[in-house]
Amino acid sequence: MEGKREPEPFGGWTFTTLLRFVIDRMDERDRRYEQRFKAQEEAISKAEHSTEKRLEGMNEFRSQLKDQQATFVTRAELLALGTLIAIVVSIIVAIVFHLAAPGA
Repeated sequence: MEGKREPEPFGGWTFTTLLRFVIDRMDERDRRYEQRFKAQEEAISKAEHSTEKRLEGMNEFRSQLKDQQATFVTRAELLALGTLIAIVVSIIVAIVFHLAAPGA
């Protein structure tokens, strides 16, 4: 049987070719995982940047509200002013009654 070749075992696979195949697949999978990981890191970075921008805007708004609040009259100031106005009105009423009284 000189012209005939015997079939190779395992369909032509040898230990070396099988090992090379497995290593190639593992390398390919590692590259894909690395790409996914980098994409996730990039997405996280963009989300963090967006969140920082939003928080900066919120802090600026809070600062504006605090500045505006500083210009408002406090309750104590308003009560004191009301008391002062009541006293002044009482004095004016007393003067008017005194001037309007007969014999004044």
